[in-house]
Amino acid sequence: MRTRRRATLAVLLVVTTFAVSSGAGAQQAGDVVTASGSVSVGGSYTASGTSGTGATLPPSGTYQASVAFTASATLTSFDILTQTGTFSSSGAYTAQVSAPDVPTFDGSGSFAVTGSFTASGYTLSGSATIAAPDSGSVTFNGGGGYDLGASSVTANGSYNGSVQTVAFGAATVSGDYSGAGSIAVNPNAITMQIALPTNLLGGIGTAAAAGPIAAMALATRAPAATPPALGSGTGTFATPPAPLPTSGVSLLQWNGGTLDALAMATQSLEGVSITVFVGGQAVALIPGAPAFVNAAFVALYPGEVPAGTLLALVR
Repeated sequence: MRTRRRATLAVLLVVTTFAVSSGAGAQQAGDVVTASGSVSVGGSYTASGTSGTGATLPPSGTYQASVAFTASATLTSFDILTQTGTFSSSGAYTAQVSAPDVPTFDGSGSFAVTGSFTASGYTLSGSATIAAPDSGSVTFNGGGGYDLGASSVTANGSYNGSVQTVAFGAATVSGDYSGAGSIAVNPNAITMQIALPTNLLGGIGTAAAAGPIAAMALATRAPAATPPALGSGTGTFATPPAPLPTSGVSLLQWNGGTLDALAMATQSLEGVSITVFVGGQAVALIPGAPAFVNAAFVALYPGEVPAGTLLALVR
């Protein structure tokens, strides 16, 4: 039964790659196909790196990514007898990423991969950009397996990137990733006769990029499970006598802690900036801003911001 299934898939692969559609010629190696669809991938990652302010990033985690993509996919070579070949794929993506203790967020960017494949597996290397909400780039390499009939895919490998983040400022991150999920290609994107394997390979490229993209975004994102921003302990603001307004300026007393803790607490309160007044002069810290913007604040507090410091929070 397994032999028959493999033979059927092999025939399907050959037919869908080279069959002639109505009024069109057979697809040839080198032809570019526009592939579009969606990918759902979940898995785990490790991360090693630090932010520009010296903060150590979360070392590992899990992720779930739902990605919509449009890509130009090319079957650069194909051997009918061995069912092997090479491919490239590049395009744009939008992704919704979620993880335990991290609010779900949306991201977007572009990716490009090149690789080789067999009837059930692939290896590749590639790169991706992250345009929002953080900005940066990541390179990755790895491989995995796929099932033509089920449109399922697995992916694992390593990644290395740099990013300008909302929560930590500039950061470099590297590590490993793995994941498994499914691909849904748009049946209206191209004719069904050439939908496989080139169209599916566009989805495989997206699925392989989803892990590194999610890892980069999550490793540099402040988790929701951080200590509360208001309280009595180090790294918090003293609880004010009345609820904070949803917008405007609030005067808060800091309970002591590092600049990173102050930035994280400010972000947790959805603050845009936190300001101290010294000699009548305002000195502001804007979480996630380039280093030169916060240079005066960092120079004022090169270690920790002392307990009892009064600060103006802007929301």
